Amino acid sequence: MSKYNNTNDIVFGSVVSGRPAEIEGIEEMIGLFINTIPVRIQIEAEKTIAELLKQVQQQSTESTQHHYTQLAEIQSESELGRNLFDHIMVFENYPVQEMVEQSVGNKKDAKLSILSAEEFDQTGYDLTVLVMPEDNLSIKFKYNGNIYDKALINRLQNHLTQIIEQVLANPAHATHQINYISASEQHELLLTFNDTAANYSTN
Repeated sequence: MSKYNNTNDIVFGSVVSGRPAEIEGIEEMIGLFINTIPVRIQIEAEKTIAELLKQVQQQSTESTQHHYTQLAEIQSESELGRNLFDHIMVFENYPVQEMVEQSVGNKKDAKLSILSAEEFDQTGYDLTVLVMPEDNLSIKFKYNGNIYDKALINRLQNHLTQIIEQVLANPAHATHQINYISASEQHELLLTFNDTAANYSTN
């Protein structure tokens, strides 16, 4: 987002459970507490990737006490209102089978098992990034085809992969050193698109 919009101050939405531990008896309450909250990240160019990630993690931990605050209330306090953000990130973690095993696994005659599970969700945002911590981390993009085309989303996927690889390779790099454009895309931008030479007559 920072690279795409040429800014060091970014905001996106994040889906949270809306069940802060500070609320007494929250674990026993039935109902949909899920909420979407804004996440603001201010990037300092000289700060390392590792330092930035620690900062984001610290901010995330400190914000949990506000996860139940309604988005409409937050938007009303911002000059941007409903334009505060237009895309969200969802960290999906539905350990259905594990929860069943924990609840009935210790019972001698337990015969309950889940053969398959499927969930369906839909948001009102034009772009949703879903992160799923399965055996291998999986990242999916859901998008409004009237706003984004497949080619653009494919480029976004490649750029995100490029960034992740750089972060894993050297978390001590400064954030401004991150390059989301691959070597092949750089070649295309610098050479292929600029190959405008043409023969013309001198007569």
